[in-house]
Amino acid sequence: MSLAERVALVTGASGGIGSAIAARLAREGVGVVIHYHQNADAAERAMRRVLEARGTATILQADLTNADACRQLIEEAGGWKRRLDVLINNSGLTRDGLLIRMRDQDWHEIMALNLHATFYLTRAALRDMLRQRWGRIINISSIVAEVGNPGQANYIASKAAVIGFTKAVAKEVAGRGITV
Repeated sequence: MSLAERVALVTGASGGIGSAIAARLAREGVGVVIHYHQNADAAERAMRRVLEARGTATILQADLTNADACRQLIEEAGGWKRRLDVLINNSGLTRDGLLIRMRDQDWHEIMALNLHATFYLTRAALRDMLRQRWGRIINISSIVAEVGNPGQANYIASKAAVIGFTKAVAKEVAGRGITV
């Protein structure tokens, strides 16, 4: 199967990085599922970028902090063209502040989107990828996970955890045609 026949879900595709990823995939012939949480106008702009690249796309909305919504997003993305080959966990959020002043809610919201959603989506996507014995999962982290930054303890902890998660899952599925 050529790249042109693959389908990719890009989370956070309404943002700058996600929109650029979606457009690039479209130029390679990949069908793109554009995910957004709140900004439907930005998702429509991402769709236009994909169409300008002569690609095909659909738009799906989901709150990735909810495990059931993540599972449903994977199901709907896979149902669009009867397959899901690539998952790009791009959605992310920062809530900067010194640790001593950080609210519990700021810690939990960052972990929910940056780490837990990556887990929920990856777990759901792997079911079909394991069946088809092919898949690609790309988890977007950040250099600050390695070097640190003042005022970003929650963000850095979440992105460092994504790196560890990625390494572990990559080893679990390496022999099954799936790369993470």
